[in-house]
Amino acid sequence: PRWEPFSKVFLESRLSPLQSSSVAQILPKLKMHIGKNSAEANFFAVADLANIGDRVSWTLAFLGGTVATEKYFKTNGQAGGCASYHLTSGTLWVSASFAAENYAV
Repeated sequence: PRWEPFSKVFLESRLSPLQSSSVAQILPKLKMHIGKNSAEANFFAVADLANIGDRVSWTLAFLGGTVATEKYFKTNGQAGGCASYHLTSGTLWVSASFAAENYAV
């Protein structure tokens, strides 16, 4: 996908401090910045596309967005992995206990 200027990026907690720092340093060159939380982001930096954390997975399922590896950000899309998700249609019903245990959702 094409970089969108002024996009907000959420740094997944599974990124190492070095990976997080690396992504944070490249974002100004891409005219992007770090978002305050996953719900306001439209790009997500992750350590491994095959092992995306629950918070990012749920956010992508409900709000859509693009998830990419550190290498994808660093190489401006020339290497690394990236996937885009579109909004889920319909309604998802969850129990009160699920909602309590998964407040970020």
